[in-house]
Amino acid sequence: MGNAKFSDNFKRDAEHQIAVWGYPVSEVSKRLGVSTHSLYVWVKKYSKSAEAAASDDHAAENRRWKRELAQVTEERDNLKKAQRTSPRMQNEAHFHPRASADIFYPHNVSMPTRSPSGFFAWLKNPLCQRAEEDKC
Repeated sequence: MGNAKFSDNFKRDAEHQIAVWGYPVSEVSKRLGVSTHSLYVWVKKYSKSAEAAASDDHAAENRRWKRELAQVTEERDNLKKAQRTSPRMQNEAHFHPRASADIFYPHNVSMPTRSPSGFFAWLKNPLCQRAEEDKC
């Protein structure tokens, strides 16, 4: 065989056939006309670089995921903080609906406006017409 010079692409393709596709070294050696020793050297050389590239890819992906996690965590914390300090929550009075307002507010302080909810409408008329018919 002598001093044959093979390109890097040829060597990588030969290594790829062995490492990725799973062909036996002896078969690739016969098909390409290269010694088995050369193929073993190429596999050792190029598979390490492939493994290093793969580990670099994993490390880069891990860094990207960590940055994204930090960003999402910060956004979540900002939203939680905004909910706790929103003006609506500060002006809202939290007391039992049936309790007298005089207990919580003196007469010179105005009560915050409350929108009527379905619960208070239900208290006034708890049964609908169909429910009253079913009672009878």
